[in-house]
Amino acid sequence: MHRSVRAQFMWGVVGCVLVVVSGCAIGPTALRGNRPEYNRVIQQTEKEELLLNIVRLRYGEHIKFLQVTSIVSSLNISASANASATVPFGTPERLLVTGANTANVGGGLNYSETPTITYVPVEGQQFANQILSGASVNNLQALLQSGWDIDRVMALLVDRMGPLVNNPAAATYPQFLQVIKVWRQVQARGDLYFVWFPQTDTVLAEKLPASAMNLRVFTTTSAPNYLRYNPRPDGNYQLVQAFDSVVMEVHYANQEEAEQVSTLLGSVSTRPRGELVERIALVSAVIPPNDYSKGEPVTQLLLNLRSFADMLFSITPGVVVPPEDAAVVVPTDPAATKLINVRLSGSHPGKPFVAVRHRGHWFAIADTDIESKVNFGLLLTIQSLQTTSAGAVPGLTIPVGGH
Repeated sequence: MHRSVRAQFMWGVVGCVLVVVSGCAIGPTALRGNRPEYNRVIQQTEKEELLLNIVRLRYGEHIKFLQVTSIVSSLNISASANASATVPFGTPERLLVTGANTANVGGGLNYSETPTITYVPVEGQQFANQILSGASVNNLQALLQSGWDIDRVMALLVDRMGPLVNNPAAATYPQFLQVIKVWRQVQARGDLYFVWFPQTDTVLAEKLPASAMNLRVFTTTSAPNYLRYNPRPDGNYQLVQAFDSVVMEVHYANQEEAEQVSTLLGSVSTRPRGELVERIALVSAVIPPNDYSKGEPVTQLLLNLRSFADMLFSITPGVVVPPEDAAVVVPTDPAATKLINVRLSGSHPGKPFVAVRHRGHWFAIADTDIESKVNFGLLLTIQSLQTTSAGAVPGLTIPVGGH
């Protein structure tokens, strides 16, 4: 009987220890469970916010974005354990009567989580940079090099490409659509690349003595922007700045395909007749054209890129509105390409990709509408590329109840 009490007591102690140890494992478990959930919620609310702003533009309303700047989650864990036993005295017959062979153990474990989310309104200079400023050529190239379809990217980001205008009201709009369609065919075949291509060197100093050479400047390097010393016959050196830039290299399947694009681009195209490869430098209106005269011919295609607000506005033709709201929405061109189809319903649609309520109606993108979902994802990606630091703008901090 004594041994039985000791065994109960020991097992009780072991149980209490396990309770305490299990508390140490709650932290990693909570992280595994909560981090994906926070990620899903932030992603879903970003989708809803973006769709809401597209619908607002359809109604001619001001757009507003909130940026999540921080999520702080406090995890509080408390554990308690106790154990007691009644030590037996007397004869075994007495113990059977009094029930002195007893052991009591107890324990508890509590945890609570208190997340705090900080939102910052996108406004002022940040709004100008992120929403109103035109996209950069670097971002456009990053999207294309990461695998996005070139026709999809250019239909959304490009306002004008050389002589071709991406606007249903423009006479060259059909030609714009034709060019990006051909380039998409080339890309789908795996014949569209981005390569480093040398520009003409810029002479910084025509004649430098050897004593003026900086040994940290090498005569050859693979860096895209570097200095180089060229030896001269008189024993001095010429200091030049060499610069390589990224160009789009298009390999056409045949002369018909190549001539089609050259004809559509007009005099901008510098592809030699008979050649099936064309190198195209995508340049911005705010950056001077590059000088490629030293190497092979490069078509310098001047791009006017849209701001993020312009991109959102280009989506509005696909937003269906109720007939009674016809007088309060911004008119759209029926010939405009509908990049995203936003459906209308009086009640919450079942299992949409994303849905928002506005002016008493539900606006949604169907989960089965793959084209709209992909284009919407491209918009979100562009928004992330253009997101800048919130700086010192006052934020809205919301403590969320613990559980």
